[in-house]
Amino acid sequence: MKREVLIPVCQRLRRLRTVNASLKGRKLNVGILGAGMAGLSAAWELSELGHEVTIYEGSPERVGGRIFTYRFGSDNPEHRVELGAMRIPPNHDYTHHYVNLMNLELRRFLNQSVCDQGRYDLRGNVGQVGDFGSKFIKPAKNGKPLFELHALERGLVLDENKGPGALIEFVLEQEVRKVRELGEVDKLLCGEMDTPNLRRLDSVSLGRRLSETLSVEGRFLTDIAAPVGGLADRSLAMHVRDSFTIKAQCLDEIKGGMDNLPKELARQLQERKGVRIEMDQEVIKLGRVTVRGRSKARVVFRKSSDRPQEFDLLICTIPFPVLKGMGRAVQGLSEPKMAAIHGMTYASSTKLGLECKQRFWEKDDDIFGGRSVTDHLTGQLYYPSATADLPPCGDLDGILAEREGITSLHTLSHRADCDCDLESLREKARRSNEPGVLLAYCWGGEARGFCRLVESLPDGPPNAAKAYRQVIDDVARLHPQIRQNTSPDDAVIMCWDSYKWTQGAFAALKPGELTAHYRSALQREGCIFFAGEHASPVPGWIQGAVASALFQVEQLLEYSAHREAAG
Repeated sequence: MKREVLIPVCQRLRRLRTVNASLKGRKLNVGILGAGMAGLSAAWELSELGHEVTIYEGSPERVGGRIFTYRFGSDNPEHRVELGAMRIPPNHDYTHHYVNLMNLELRRFLNQSVCDQGRYDLRGNVGQVGDFGSKFIKPAKNGKPLFELHALERGLVLDENKGPGALIEFVLEQEVRKVRELGEVDKLLCGEMDTPNLRRLDSVSLGRRLSETLSVEGRFLTDIAAPVGGLADRSLAMHVRDSFTIKAQCLDEIKGGMDNLPKELARQLQERKGVRIEMDQEVIKLGRVTVRGRSKARVVFRKSSDRPQEFDLLICTIPFPVLKGMGRAVQGLSEPKMAAIHGMTYASSTKLGLECKQRFWEKDDDIFGGRSVTDHLTGQLYYPSATADLPPCGDLDGILAEREGITSLHTLSHRADCDCDLESLREKARRSNEPGVLLAYCWGGEARGFCRLVESLPDGPPNAAKAYRQVIDDVARLHPQIRQNTSPDDAVIMCWDSYKWTQGAFAALKPGELTAHYRSALQREGCIFFAGEHASPVPGWIQGAVASALFQVEQLLEYSAHREAAG
């Protein structure tokens, strides 16, 4: 069985060239809706093969989709915050392929602070990540720990100081092992949920599985102290699938900003003959029609609503919540496709960036990169990795995380980034008077809570003033210096639920949705092909968007060759 969407990128590119040869030099003209990474990478490969492409982007001025780098106006390229995608696992070969093609530089993204200097703020107590066990798990002076865990849970959390995420990994490792033993990895990645075990995985949420396995205190700890809290209602099958597709023991970021990737792709595409990128082209109607016996796509753009455009070949990368919001303006699609558009759940995510006059977390608190975690609305607080400036992770063989066990984003501390010279970083921080940026990041109910504090603007981050006070109060418990180092005018917020061009952060399917809708999300509708992270085994990552796009390019080429042969 082939792994369908997620085969190695080098293999996919060879297949594209092979299928394209069957067209015998015939040039195609393809329309693409959306200039995110799915649309841009699809356009790149079609152009490489000699075809003409026009990308229609709804935003008046920005490409990149959910890669959204916000710069605070400094000449320093690192004086920025990532409001969207911010990290790249080393096994995400599709992403690395385009990073290399664009000659972009990477550095290590520190998911954990150097030497575990990040902090927890839980139940009114603040402590360092490195001291999590003694501060929160082991008995305090009054003889009672802050969290009363069962013996097994206590051992998992204290082992190598992995923290609360170890409880989640313990549950997932059992399921991952079973999927391996039953030989179901390929089926899971393809969304073929036709075995009793896979149907079981897609019938419950991770939160329910945690509640069935852990003590009440253990379950509570995973919700408030591990970053999965906002995604606990996702299908357990989605989390197990992530364990095979994400190697998170080391992560990278693009120097100068993640948006350098889509921007450079767009710049080079626009220099090519036969490629156009048209901005401010909001789609208000999308449908499949039959003209003289042949399938066509009909699209109406707001700027030219009196002139519907027809396409022989169309790739649609518009997120499903946006299509869902168009209601009856989406016409002619099959019932399974419409069910997928209306039935696939997207995660809520909110990020708030704070420009600070000084990097007090480095100077005063020895925190270089990584994150702190709070049980308040703010959720996670990320620190920039630029000062540490560690080399990138390097290549990891294999597109899947094939080794036994998992190393995921759930584990806050691995002590993997304590191999650098902390004293030299301290000296570097002492010599620097440059400003810095902090990033508050939350999911789920907390993200929706922030969204209720702000008003959305049509094409960009809304004003953050109403949410600012909440974040400052939360951060001040970790860093009192924050109150003297920033102001409401120095904040920017992104509520992905209310962002016009996405209306959600990423696909986060609830129980039953993977079985019911994933295969339908992949299927073409006549000459319309659907791509994006939601139509991939790696939702929420650049890898998923690009892998999905190249898969659909191959499907489009095969469809064109067959249609030509049939006359």
